Amino acid sequence: MSDALLPLPMIHGIPAAIGLAVGCAVANAYATGNIIDIVFGSIANLVAGVLAAKISKGKPILACTYAVVAVTLIVGSYLPLLFPIPLWLSYISILIGESIAIYLIGYPLLRILAKMRE
Repeated sequence: MSDALLPLPMIHGIPAAIGLAVGCAVANAYATGNIIDIVFGSIANLVAGVLAAKISKGKPILACTYAVVAVTLIVGSYLPLLFPIPLWLSYISILIGESIAIYLIGYPLLRILAKMRE
C-alpha cells in the first residue's frame, strides 16, 4: 500500500524520494529482516522516486509509470532469490500489485495533491 506514495516525488522532489527509500528500509527491516529485501527494496523505491521527481516532466501518468516499471524490474529480479518462484511469475505478480497500488491509489492522490499546490 505504501507504494501508492512512490509517484509523489513528482511534486515534493528528491527529499520525498529519500524519505520513501528510508521508510522502505525501516519497514522491510521490521517485516522481513532480509538484507536483500532491505537494500534492494529501498533502492527500488529510491529509483522510482528519483525518476518521478526528475524526468516525469510534471505528468502524473509518467511518474506513476516510472514507479511501476522501476519496482517491477528491481524487486521482480530479486524475489526469486528469496522464494522458490520462477522469474516470470515474480515479474507478473509485482507488476500487477504495483499497478493496482500506484494507478488506482497513487495516481488519484497525486492528481489531488498537484491541484492543491496550484
